[in-house]
Amino acid sequence: MKKFTSAFMTPFRMIIFSYIVSMLIFSVLLWLPVSHNPGVELGYLDSLFTSVSAVSVTGLTVINVRKR
Repeated sequence: MKKFTSAFMTPFRMIIFSYIVSMLIFSVLLWLPVSHNPGVELGYLDSLFTSVSAVSVTGLTVINVRKR
């Protein structure tokens, strides 16, 4: 079993996997109601786009983060 996992999880795949997992975790955290002001509707795709942008260091958002 160890040979399979070490052959499957190469360093490159581990980096890609960690990026994908972190993007999904951060998108769920941004999607939670506690993460934005009351009365503001934020869809999951908006939070996913913001988290992907934050992890990839582009800084793009679909909403004004400063005001919300």
